[in-house]
Amino acid sequence: MSKYLRLTISGLDKVIDGCLTGGTATVVVSRDNEILCREELSGKISHKYELIYDIKDNGIPVTVRTTSDCDYFRAEVDFINPFRERKI
Repeated sequence: MSKYLRLTISGLDKVIDGCLTGGTATVVVSRDNEILCREELSGKISHKYELIYDIKDNGIPVTVRTTSDCDYFRAEVDFINPFRERKI
C-alpha cells in the first residue's frame, strides 16, 4: 500500500498593533540532501491546512526546515494513505 507525503501547516498569523494579520513562511522538505518540496507561503492560516504530494514513502526519514516571521508557525510532515477506506 503506497503512502504519500502530507504537509500540515498552522499558525501563519501574527499580531501587529493589536490586529491579527497574515505572515510569510518558507517550508523545505528534503530526504538525503534531495529537496522533495518547497513551499513559499503568505497570508493568514490560523487553523491547520494540509497539502498532499505524490511523493512515496521509501522508509528513509525526511527533514523539514522552516523560516517564518510568525512566532507560532508550525510545519509537520508524515506519510499517509489518502485512499484508505473509511467506515461510515
